[in-house]
Amino acid sequence: MIDLVPIDSDIGRRSGYGPPEAGRNVDHFALTIGEFDEEAIVAYLEENGVTVDRSGRRFGAQGYGPSVYFQDPDGNFVELKGPSEEAP
Repeated sequence: MIDLVPIDSDIGRRSGYGPPEAGRNVDHFALTIGEFDEEAIVAYLEENGVTVDRSGRRFGAQGYGPSVYFQDPDGNFVELKGPSEEAP
């Protein structure tokens, strides 16, 4: 799922984000990946000069699952999300 919210919409204005020249324009965007090996993902990112901001189990659009956050060159957060856990 990709949820795009225009900054000039009601929700966009309430978010506090603005155009790129005013700072970050999104909270984060997430990409779901089929096979999630947190240790390998973190090692790969760090080997390539990317600092992992946070990782662990998080709630997302499809439920709880493993997740890694880092920033892109513009300062926006990127989330790599593993498969969601099975519902009990």
